[in-house]
Amino acid sequence: ITKPFQREELVARVRTHVELSRLRAHLEERVAERTADLRESEERFRTMADAAPVMIWVAGADKLCIFFNRGWLEFTGRSLDAEIGHGWAENVHPDDIERCRATYFSSFDERRTFEMEYRLRRADGEYRWILDRGVPRVTPHGTFAGYIGSCIDITDLKHAHDRSLASHKLESLGLMAAGVAHDFGNLLGVILGEIDLALSEMSHEASGRES
Repeated sequence: ITKPFQREELVARVRTHVELSRLRAHLEERVAERTADLRESEERFRTMADAAPVMIWVAGADKLCIFFNRGWLEFTGRSLDAEIGHGWAENVHPDDIERCRATYFSSFDERRTFEMEYRLRRADGEYRWILDRGVPRVTPHGTFAGYIGSCIDITDLKHAHDRSLASHKLESLGLMAAGVAHDFGNLLGVILGEIDLALSEMSHEASGRES
């Protein structure tokens, strides 16, 4: 404050600074409250995700994965730091990785839900078939925020399906073989019948009877 000063101007300046200080304190309080709410929401999500009976992943709008739940980490036997980004792809079977990446990236570009099957290496080194379903995430303001996905191990189901399919194929093959055998038997019966008829019409001295 420099002299000389006007009383009204001084009061107005003081009032402005007091109001700015009050607004700054209120803003800091609101930021602290929102930060606490955000942390609580994140912690609640992590708790729910870790308790879920499926493997869960979350990716940002840049296609990089930012979260994997406990189910995924226990399945792969790897740390979260090893899986985030594109680290998860290191677990995918070499024969499936290109198809897996193509589905993943094209779905992001088109902002569409996707499902895909691929083999993922388990902690014991065995590759297991995984059904992965990804769904776009959108903020309350309608902005695309990335994807959230859930995965289940379908190896046993696929083996059961393959066994059932093989069983049906064997059953069908057996029925076809039985049909062929039946038709062949009938044909053979006709041939033998004709031979017997031919033999009955031949004389006992005929040379053909010996053959």
